[in-house]
Amino acid sequence: MTDDARREPTSEELALWCARCLTAKRAAEEKRKAAETRKDAAAAERFAADARRHAAEAERPFNALYDKWFGPTRGFVWGEIKDARPFIKQGFDEICCDVWFRISKSIHGFRAESKFFTWVCAIATLSIQEHIQTNHWSQTKQAPFDAEGGQPILDEIQDHREPPAATQAMNSEVASDLDAAIRTLDEKQRTAFVLRFKKRLTWREITEITGEHKTSLQRWVTEATERLRPFLRKHDPESRQE
Repeated sequence: MTDDARREPTSEELALWCARCLTAKRAAEEKRKAAETRKDAAAAERFAADARRHAAEAERPFNALYDKWFGPTRGFVWGEIKDARPFIKQGFDEICCDVWFRISKSIHGFRAESKFFTWVCAIATLSIQEHIQTNHWSQTKQAPFDAEGGQPILDEIQDHREPPAATQAMNSEVASDLDAAIRTLDEKQRTAFVLRFKKRLTWREITEITGEHKTSLQRWVTEATERLRPFLRKHDPESRQE
């Protein structure tokens, strides 16, 4: 037996294997839909069986990746949020699960242009950001219980280097409006916009995370920007002075 036959596949090779299987599954599903449209039941069943087979083949490399990298993913997430507010840290397990759910949905687009765990960390960063945005207004509800069983207001456990109340209120209003505006975008526009402008990722990094073509991503970002233009005008200092 050769050395190549004995060695374990790298994470990048496993991810590419999984991506090929899932790409083949998608192709089979498209063929099934086409067969159903032309009312060819036999062909539709054959393509459906192919799709199930490819999905089953993808499980082996995906499970190997999960077993190897779920622990390090938890370590990365905890390192990013360990000094955050309690309402963020309490979502630790939820974030970790969300990361691997996102990976399962986007691994078909992995192209090995970066190390697999680098790609995982980029997805984890997005999950953390969205968790913070989603739970921003439930801080008091999610604050830890004190020794007497009460839930302190988080302002009571913050340090005293806060900006003035008026500045906090303005920043809070802008953040609230932005989050609300971003939620009105459709899923593809929202993901592309957040990765490009809030996470400041490159087009190549976004392409690898989402599995979408650069031209599509650029179009969705442009569409998102147009839809967010009323928000941008509202919070433009020069616009407010007019």
